[in-house]
Amino acid sequence: MAETKVMVVHDDAALVDQISAGLTSAGADVEVIGVLSAPRALGMIDSQKPDVIVVDAELMGMDGYALTKQIKEDLGVTDTPVVILSLQPNEASALRARQAGAAAHLSSGGPVGPIVDKVLALAGISVGSAQPAPAEYGVPQAVRASAGSGGAFVDAPAPAEPVPALTGTGVPQPVVPDAPGSAPSAEGSAAPAQPTAPSGY
Repeated sequence: MAETKVMVVHDDAALVDQISAGLTSAGADVEVIGVLSAPRALGMIDSQKPDVIVVDAELMGMDGYALTKQIKEDLGVTDTPVVILSLQPNEASALRARQAGAAAHLSSGGPVGPIVDKVLALAGISVGSAQPAPAEYGVPQAVRASAGSGGAFVDAPAPAEPVPALTGTGVPQPVVPDAPGSAPSAEGSAAPAQPTAPSGY
């Protein structure tokens, strides 16, 4: 038996299945209870005792805002977080959701990832991700090294090898460091440094 129950009150069975599949893919031990209408949900909440409730804002008859308000006020389920899903969320609908007592107000018209993440967070479920972390600032993961426990990354490029100097014969010659106080000549040999004029001249 699953340790966590999530009730999804929505008339779109495909969306309910997607949320359930997303929770399962995340590795969460969750039982998803699909309910088609607000009145039926009100009759099941007391017996099912869900840990998180997800409701459709555009439910026929009693909409998700009214359902959430009744859950919080009439049933007294103040500790159970409610997530309201809307096809076109905006500032006005977000305000209605907040006034009704919802813990979150999300879009139901896009990927279910944000919905799954919010449900997991509200249920207090922490699951590991099998996806690799994305490269930061365009630096490939192969040349990024962890820098301490803070999770920051630093570039770790391979050290550059010295490039041999070329003479007029086209044969590579070893690079000879310049002597202190000398400037390189055209042939790569050291030449005495010339005194420079004072600045301002």
